This record gives sequence, structure tokens and C-alpha cells, in this order.
Amino acid sequence: MFFRVAARNEKGQGDFVEVGPIKVIDYIITPEADLSEYPDGRLSIRLGHNVHIELPYKGKPRPAVLWLKDNLPLKESDQVRFKKTENKATLMIKNVKKENDGKYTLTLDNKVNRRSFHIHVITLGPPSKPVGPIRLDEVRAESIMISWDEPNDDGGGDITCYTVEKRDTSQPDWKMACSSVVGAEYKFRVAAVNHVGRGEDKEIPEPAQAVDRLTPPQVDIDATFKQTHIVKAGGSVCLGIHFRGKPIPTATWVKEEGELGAMSEVTTTDGYSSLTIENCSRTDTGKYTVNLENASGSKAITFVVKVMDTPGPPQTVAFKEVSRGSVTLIWEPPLNDGGARIHHFIVERREASRRTWQQSGGKCTQHILKIQDLLEGVPYFFRVSAENQHGIGEAFEVTEPVIATAEPSAPKRMDILDTTDSTVVLGWLKPEHDGGSRIQHYVIEAKAKGTDKWMVVGNTKNLTYVVEKLNKGDEYDFRVKAKNESGYSTPKETLAPVLVKEPHIEPAADLSEIANQLVTCRSNSTFTIDVPISGRPAPKVTWKLEEMRLKSSDRVSIKVTKDRTSISVKEAMRGDGGKYYLTLENVAGTRTFTIDVNVTGRPSPPTGPIEISSITSESCVVNWQPPEDDGGTVITNYIVEKRESGSTAWQLINSSVKRTSLHVSHLTKYMQYTFRVSAENRFGVSKPTESETIVAEHPFSKPEVTNVTRTTVSLKWSSPLNDGGSPIVGYIIERKPYTLTGEGRWLKCNYTNVTDNFYTVTALGEGEPYESSAYLPNPPDLFSARLTLVRLVTLTSYRQCSTLPHSDLAHLNLLYPKTCTMNLVLDAAVGGRPDPKTSWSKGNRELDLCEKYHLQYTPTRAMAIIKFCDRDDTGKYILTVRNVSGTKTQLSMITSVFFPDTPGVCEGSIEISKITEESCTLSWKPPLEDGGDDIAYYIVERRDTNRLNWVIMHAECKEVTCNITGLFKNTEYLFRVRGVNKYGAGVYLQSELMVARNTFIFKSPTLQAHILIFPSSHTETPDFELHDDLKKTICLRAGGSLRLFVNVTGRPAPAITWSKPGVDLQNRGFIEVTNTSTTLIIDKVHRYDAGKYTLVAENSAGKQEVNILVKVYGKLMTLSETKGDFQK
Repeated sequence: MFFRVAARNEKGQGDFVEVGPIKVIDYIITPEADLSEYPDGRLSIRLGHNVHIELPYKGKPRPAVLWLKDNLPLKESDQVRFKKTENKATLMIKNVKKENDGKYTLTLDNKVNRRSFHIHVITLGPPSKPVGPIRLDEVRAESIMISWDEPNDDGGGDITCYTVEKRDTSQPDWKMACSSVVGAEYKFRVAAVNHVGRGEDKEIPEPAQAVDRLTPPQVDIDATFKQTHIVKAGGSVCLGIHFRGKPIPTATWVKEEGELGAMSEVTTTDGYSSLTIENCSRTDTGKYTVNLENASGSKAITFVVKVMDTPGPPQTVAFKEVSRGSVTLIWEPPLNDGGARIHHFIVERREASRRTWQQSGGKCTQHILKIQDLLEGVPYFFRVSAENQHGIGEAFEVTEPVIATAEPSAPKRMDILDTTDSTVVLGWLKPEHDGGSRIQHYVIEAKAKGTDKWMVVGNTKNLTYVVEKLNKGDEYDFRVKAKNESGYSTPKETLAPVLVKEPHIEPAADLSEIANQLVTCRSNSTFTIDVPISGRPAPKVTWKLEEMRLKSSDRVSIKVTKDRTSISVKEAMRGDGGKYYLTLENVAGTRTFTIDVNVTGRPSPPTGPIEISSITSESCVVNWQPPEDDGGTVITNYIVEKRESGSTAWQLINSSVKRTSLHVSHLTKYMQYTFRVSAENRFGVSKPTESETIVAEHPFSKPEVTNVTRTTVSLKWSSPLNDGGSPIVGYIIERKPYTLTGEGRWLKCNYTNVTDNFYTVTALGEGEPYESSAYLPNPPDLFSARLTLVRLVTLTSYRQCSTLPHSDLAHLNLLYPKTCTMNLVLDAAVGGRPDPKTSWSKGNRELDLCEKYHLQYTPTRAMAIIKFCDRDDTGKYILTVRNVSGTKTQLSMITSVFFPDTPGVCEGSIEISKITEESCTLSWKPPLEDGGDDIAYYIVERRDTNRLNWVIMHAECKEVTCNITGLFKNTEYLFRVRGVNKYGAGVYLQSELMVARNTFIFKSPTLQAHILIFPSSHTETPDFELHDDLKKTICLRAGGSLRLFVNVTGRPAPAITWSKPGVDLQNRGFIEVTNTSTTLIIDKVHRYDAGKYTLVAENSAGKQEVNILVKVYGKLMTLSETKGDFQK
């Protein structure tokens, strides 16, 4: 493009001047944004606030604006908004969240140039949770150390601190963890804190209990640790080890071969132990072991010490061959080579008459050397030593001289070992040397006394020989010669002639191995009495227990050898204790030796019955007798418990009673109580003995009828033993018409207080039965219980010859609960003029006064007491009343008395059929006596004859047959059956012995053969036998003792484990396990001992588990605070 310019004035326009050509283009400005408000390129904003980023920019042509986040295009949304003007670009973010944190980029692009500008938006907020689980690094009874990892997100700022809180699991509130901890369970939580605030809490998943945790010993090994130490002779060495564990382990240093040397010094602290050896020699070479041990386990570390010294002496130097003029020596290398390789051995010799040693054969590198040029007949001593780079070591010298000869030397010592009526036993020792060749055999010769002719009686390669077929009573000389390849040695003779005769030696037994001649054994374990015996001829052995001769059986094993006898008793019982007599008898005499055996165990129950005396409304005195069997040890204490009526839980009264009586207080008035007493020794608690049920009330006597007329009844009574704390002012008498249902209202008979102990009730209806009672008021308006007369009084005409009970009673069936001490009282009021003669009879048999029946007849009363009732007392009882007034009249009362009871024994016997090696079928007949109720079902049980416990095979068998399965081949079994009705389980009927096996019969015209296959062993699944109390929830008070005893069966003997969630029962209580039972004892129980206890028995046949529930009543425990704060 061209341009021209001309000037113009008032005169006119001048000439044009041209400019050009000129290219016309637009003006360009590079895009630029102003970041002066963000000098460090960062923008911090709190969570929940709004972000407003406004950046002025310029550029020509006008650039396009694009926002990026973390290098990705940012899109508009409800939260993110963009705004653009000619010179400003704005980014707005509402309600900032954590995900809005990042790098934001403003891109300006005007197609000429492209520029990017960055701003890092940092969101500020509380930190996140600490990473990972909270770790329990150290737990003690008074402190707990925990640790954690930093949170992944610090909230945009540095973590300033952490907040640590704890909470007792029994409390809802969280507290700062700096407070002290005690033995309770705690939960912990940790939160990180920055300048914005506190982050989320991280909580441990399971509570931690502040108790000392035991850890086995552990060894800390660093770069300086080494197990092999090499030291020169005369130097010193230090073996050290750092260790840890809880409780602090004890360190013990031992040397593998031998004891620590005199120059050894052991130093031990809480975490370090060392062994220092000064002035080392070759004897210090070896392995040294430090044993670290505590209650949680043990650990051993072995060090090897090599001392660079001369070698030790060679081992086992012996003569391999001896011949004329030469010997051959062999030996073993030294046990200690001095820490260096042995180069060679040096063999030296000297004549027995000289002291100087002479080297033979030069330096020998082998373990054998033949030395020649020896003088024949001259005795020589030899010695061998080893040499290494440190020098010649200690020499091994042969103790006896050797003569280089051809024939062997004579055997050593010719002894008479034994004689009988026809034999002699000879013995001798090897010759000093074999003459250069192996001893082939020995020749034995004999000659009769008084003769000179030696006769060969035998040869042997052994060092003993039995000369047989000798004449009894003759005397003989004997000699022996050794033979090798060169010939016979000179003979070795006996010192004197030998008489051929069996010696008679009185029997003897050595009881020195049995301390005080007393053997002590726990019940259900095995004891063995092993006694060395002697005597010639061999004595006859007899074992006796008291007066009973013992023989070998399944439990008793008697062994007899020539010089020992033993008796072993398995699964010992208390009855196996006593005096054991060992009798030894032969022709020389008879001797008896006594050994006492004490089989200890739990005592038997205290001897009953338990007597309750001095009964009041608040207390009583419980008396009992010591158990018949104290378990072999002293009774340490008695345990007395009580149970209230309507409750199944026994309450502990006292568990440390030393005498056989106890005063029991704090009883509830009119409450029925049952007491039981158990004896305890150091082996356990006996089964309890229970008392009769008593009522906590003051004793009193009941009213007694003294006379009956047509309209009156005369009563008398005794004064109460306890007046209630104030004087008795009088008595009140009441009456009530008798009904079968017991209904009716008591009516007063007197309207003023009766101060005497007798009273006559008037205005009664003739022929009507009445019940009467008397009670006494005492100030201030306190009344004792009504004393009800338990008899019926019927008023009849005075002229009638006899008086009988109301006719309703004639057909009354009386039901009494089953109890072994229940007495039946038949009591009736009679009358008549003249006095009638009365008698009680059962059926056609009149009752006689005896131990079973107590009869009491008066003109107004006829009483029969039947003691200790059982099902045999069921029947009709007749009261007969006679007198001579008027015409002879006999009036009888028939009472049908029925005693409910459990069923009797099943009729007949148990029949066993369809017997195989795994099953059989039982059948039986119902019992003749069903106890007054239909048989609901039968209980079928079996027992292995090798065990004492019965196992229930069918708990509710509805039929009179039962299929038994799960038997073991060739095992002997017993079965028993009993019926059950609503009153309980009846009497057992036991079967004959049965063997579980298949029987195969092969028949032929002449032979029937039964082929039986017997197994070598069998197994049995574990099972438990629980007392009835353990099948319910056990309730006891805080501070008492918990004792759980369970019988266990199984084959092989199962492994027993007691457990309770969150509790180490091994430390909390005492656990005892035997082959047949297990006991758990916890003293001074508290509320934390309540809960579910699990008992597991497991063997190769299976696993069985049972749970026992325990409740503990009483006030809550107060945990004592311990010193020291916990802070992390």
C-alpha cells in the first residue's frame, strides 16, 4: 500500500510526496496473567468455604480462556463456575471439599502464543484417621503402651499432636489416657490434631486388659554378635548375649562336655549375660550354652570356643598284635586337636627297668605303628602323643608293661561264680596280651580231689563256662588255658578245690530303696513296689494285701525274676492301700517283709445323718461326724452350704470350718432350709451329705385332746420355749369344722385370755369332726404361728359303746411324697363308756409293736406310726374298737394308704440277641411294681468292663426292646435298664456279661469250630458325667470358692482343656486333671468370674464339649488404683 502527503494553506495546496509501499499488519501482545495476588502460587482454603480466584490477563489478539485441574479440563457444575471478561478470568468453587484440593491451571491461547499459569489450591481441615490398627506394644498390670502410624491426610497442615483416650468397658465415658489403669479391660482411641482441629478417631477393635503379659525369652542379635570364638592359649574370651522376656529370664551357662573351668566368670544383669574365660587352655575348647528361662518358656544359645594350643592325648591306645620281638600299637586321634590340624604322632617306648623314653618308628601320620627290634622277654612301656603347629601335646601312656612273646599270657583270676548239686560256674579275665595273635578259645580242665589227672571238660570263646554232670558232694580242681595260633598259654587254676553242692542261703529282700517302707500314691494312678531279693535256692515269692493273697489280674501285675520281684497296681483305689506282705520261702527258711501303701485321694462324705439343733427363727446349729475315709490325709476343713425352699441353688455358708459343728445365723423366719456338708483335704472335696429340711421357727408343742364328750372337747398344751422377748399374757383357742378340702373358717372358742395350759371347748355339734388350734398373743400385738392339731376329733353320744372317725375317712386315700425317712401316722380319736379296746391291723394281720411299727393306744386315742415307709407298706389299714357296754358292737375304719414311688426292678432278666462286633439287641419285661404311675420310658445304659463309668445309650426308650450300636469288637460289656415314671427313675436291672464279636460256625459230622477274631485295641469317644448341680446354673456369693468336678471317660485318655472367654484359667485358678476326672477350683470369686466355662475333652476317637454356667452374687468389686500414669 502507498501513501502520499500534500500541504495546504490559504494560497492553495502544495505537491504530494509519496511514501510506500507500506505493509499493513495488526499489533500483537503475548498472553499474560497477573499472579501478583498469589506470589507463591498457593491458595489455602478451609473445608466448607468458597474459592474465588480472579486473575487479570492481557493479550492481542484476545486469548481464549481454559481452566484445568491436575492437567485435566475442568467442567462447570453446580459447585464450579467460570466467569470471563475482556481482561479478567474468574474461577469460583462453592463449599470446598477435600477432593477440590489440587493444581488449578489457567490456559491463555490467542493462536499466536499459548501460556499456562498455575495456582495450587490447598484445602485445610482436620486430619484423617491414623493409619493401620492401634498396636499394643507393651501390656502390664499398671500400664499399657500403644503405637500407631501417621494419617495419610494431614488436613493441609502439620500434625501438631495426637489425642489419646481410654474407656473402661464397663463405663460409657471416654477419658484422657494419661490417667492410671488397673486390671480392668479398656478400649483406646487416637485422633490426630492440626491447626484446623481434631481429626477422626481410630479405635482398637478389641478391648485390652491391663495385666502382666508373659513373653518367652528372646535374644537380641546385632552385627557384633558371633557364636564361634577362636583364641590363642593363654588369652581370654568373652561370650555375651543380650536378651529380653517377661518375667525377666534367668541365665544359666553350661559347658557341653564337663563343667566350667576355674578361670570362668559369669556376669548377669536384667538384660545381658556374659561368660568370661581368662588364661585359656585346650581344656576350655568346646561348646558353651546359655539357657534363658522364665515362666513363659525357654531358649538356648550355643557358642563354640576354639583354643589354639597343643593337642590333647590320643584315645584308646591298645595292642593290636604282639609277637616275638615286635608289637603293633593302634590308637584313636585326640578329642581335642588344639584348634589346628594334627601333623603326625610320636610313639615312644622304655624298658620297665629304665626311666628314659626312646622314640620308635619316627613320625607316624597313621593311627597304627608296628615297633620291631624289641628284646624278647623284656617288659616295655609305651606312650603316644600328637603334634600340631603349636607343638607336641600330652602323651597317653599304657599303664601295664607288655612282653613281646608268641604264646598268650595266662588268663587272669580264676573265680567260682556259682555251684549247684551237679554244676559249677567258672569265670576268668582275659590275658594281659594275646601273644601276637587273636585268642581262638579257652580250654577248661578239671580233676577230682586226690587225683593227678586233668581232664578236658569243655572249651569256649566266652569268659565264663558251666561245668555240668558233676557228682554231688565231690570236690574238684579247675583250670583254664588260652589258645592262639602259636599255642596254649600257661594254665590258671582255682585257689582251692570246689565242693559240688547247692548252697542254702536264707531268703532276703533289700527294702533300702523304699524310704521308711512307705509307698504313697494318688488315687486312679499306678504304683509299683520293686524289691531286690536273694536266697539259694531261689525263693518262692508270695504277695499279700493284709490277709488277702494277690494274683496277677487286669489291674494287678506281679513279676518275679531270679533277683527281683515287683507288684504293680493300676488305677489304684483307696481300698488298695494298707500293708503289703512279701513272703520269701526256700529250704533255708521263710521271711516276710512289710511295705505300707497309702493311696491318697478325696475324702468320703461326712458321716450322717446331719443333726440340726437349737433351731430358732434366725439361727440353728449344724452337727455332723467326720468322714469314714479321710482320703489318706488329714481333713483340712469342711464346707457348709444351705438351700432355701423353692430354690435349686446352694449358698455357701462357710468353706473353712475346722470342727464338726457350725452355728448358722441370719436365717429367714418360717423359711425352710436344707443343709449339706462336704469334707476337704489337700486332694479335693468330697461329695456332700445332706440334712433333713427344717423350718426356721421357735420350737413349740401342739395341742393334745384329753377328753371328748357329746358337746365338749378338752385340750392341753405346753408353753412355748421362746416367749418372743416379752411375757406371755394368755392363749387363744380356735376351732374349725373338718372338711376333705380343708376349707372353712377358724372361729374363736374363748373371749378372754386363757392363762392356763388347758381348756375345754363347749357348745360343739354331736357327730361333727373338728380341727382345733391354739396360739398366744404377747405385747405389743405380736402373734406366734397358729399351732394346728393334726388330728380329727369326732363327737358322738356319751352312751354309745365306741366312737369312730367320720365315715368320710374310711375311704380316704393318703398320698405321701417319696422319701427314705418318711413316717406314716395313722391317728384317730376314740371314745366310749366303758373305755373301748382298740387295735390297728393291715388286712387280716394285726399290727404288733416292733421296730417298724410304733403303736399307742389310750381310752381316747389310737395311733399307729409306720416308720421308713416304702412301697411295701401300701395297703388297707383297719382300726377296730370294742367294749362290753350294751350289746357287742364292732366298728371298723378301713383306710387305703398308697405310697407313690419310682418303679421297681424289671421282671426277669435282660435278654441279649443279634450280637455282632458292633451292635446287639436288648429286650426285657416291665416291672411288676410301677410305683403307682404308668412307666413313661426306660433308661438303657452300658459299661465297658475296663471302665467304671456307665454310658447312656438310650435316654428315653418307649419300648421294652432297644438296639445298641457303636460297640467295639471283642470288648466285654454290661447293660442295665430301669423304668421311669413321674416320681423318678426306678431300680436298675443288670444283664449278664456280653462280648461284642461275630461268631462264625463251621459244621461237620464230627466237629463244630468257632472262629473268633480279636482286635488288639479299640478307641472310645470322650464323654462327661456331670453332677445334677452342674447341669443347672451354679449360683454363689462373691468371696466364696468355685469348685467344678467332672468325671471324664474315653480311650485313649483324652486331653482336657478348661476355658473361659477373656480369662487365663491356668493363672486365675487351680486345674487338676487325672485319667478319669478333672477339677477346676477358683477361690475368692468375684463378679468377673461369672459366665460360661467350657470343658473340652479330645482324643483320637473324637471331641466332646460341655458348658457350665456360673452366676456370682454380691456387691461390685472396688478396683484399687495403682501408682503411675499412663501416657503415650
